[in-house]
Amino acid sequence: MFSKTVFRKILFILLLIVLSSSMLIFMSFRLPAGDGAESQGISGNLPGNDLFGPIPGKDTSNGSSTESDDSNSTGTATGFVTSEIIYLKADGTGDYATLEEAIAGASAGAMIMLAKGTYEITDYIEIKKSIAIMGAGADKTIVTKKTGDESLIYFGGNGKFILDSITFKYEGEENCDVIKIDSGELFASKCVFMGGYDADPEDEEGWGIGIYFYEKAKGTVTDCTFDNNDFAGIEIADTASVNIMNSIVKNNFIGINYYCDTGGGTAINNEVFKNSENGIEIQLGSSPMLVKNYSHDNTLSGIIYFDNSGGFAISNRVENNKSNGIEVGDDSGPTIMYNTIKGNKANNSAGLVFWENATGTAIGNTITNNSWGIYIGDNSDPYIGENSVSGNATNFNY
Repeated sequence: MFSKTVFRKILFILLLIVLSSSMLIFMSFRLPAGDGAESQGISGNLPGNDLFGPIPGKDTSNGSSTESDDSNSTGTATGFVTSEIIYLKADGTGDYATLEEAIAGASAGAMIMLAKGTYEITDYIEIKKSIAIMGAGADKTIVTKKTGDESLIYFGGNGKFILDSITFKYEGEENCDVIKIDSGELFASKCVFMGGYDADPEDEEGWGIGIYFYEKAKGTVTDCTFDNNDFAGIEIADTASVNIMNSIVKNNFIGINYYCDTGGGTAINNEVFKNSENGIEIQLGSSPMLVKNYSHDNTLSGIIYFDNSGGFAISNRVENNKSNGIEVGDDSGPTIMYNTIKGNKANNSAGLVFWENATGTAIGNTITNNSWGIYIGDNSDPYIGENSVSGNATNFNY
């Protein structure tokens, strides 16, 4: 058998390999959050203006094309090349009268530019071709819907679906997610997704999701906000895989919900707070990489693993949740390293808790000012390495 010191060294090397591989994948899908032409890099033919905002891929200072060689450009990151540019205005005087008509009439690879204003969707929108929908800013361009139909927009193609600088808001009282995608790739940047509605929360169907990724969907979400959705801000299910970065997930029932057969993707540097249940929920075999997220002030746990889930939680801040900080149960076995877990002390809660046949590894965490520091229930057998556990009402319960 290995000594504990050798075991930790082997585990750390394996962790570095997994982290490096995950970050390479993450970088290959990333969509930058820059505002100017230099950071976008999608080709186009017409200059932008204050009404529509800058045209991606254009130097709007002189109206000339600047198809950037920057490796961080949207064009490079997504492989999306514009076939045509369509302009819409909220008063219906653009190239098409409505967003529904523009999407139906657009060619594959079209970019639809939405000017400032509110666009109300009245029909079901189903997209099965590559398309980009760009706004003038999430505080300026708003897409709403007041009737059900399962979602504001459903994407089911094999291509790329790009959303940038728009608020998508459901305002009705029928079951409705905001965005649904079951194939292809979604790249969402600087958008707001809110108002997902569940008409009957007791039926457990889970309506009311900000973005619902399922089946074989892939995605990259950067600098977005998920607010006030009746079920989850984001849900990743089946074999979907999503990279979520620099986003705010608040005031939902669950913040980020991983409900995958395996994997799930990465969540990096997000703030997840004031959700009615758990901040980040990992279940059903999911094994995402969670790095440098701040999960705080949620009604239940900051991060919870159950139902045979796993993955890595590294360098997250998990603070002031009303139940446990990080909770592991029901045959789950994540690796939990270098997190700061503190202030989770309402309802006699623990900073880090293992229950019901949980395994996993906990090394290098700082656990302080909780009701319990580390709590290990019956039939659980995690590996607990060197952690800084102090200032809790009770530091250890093994």
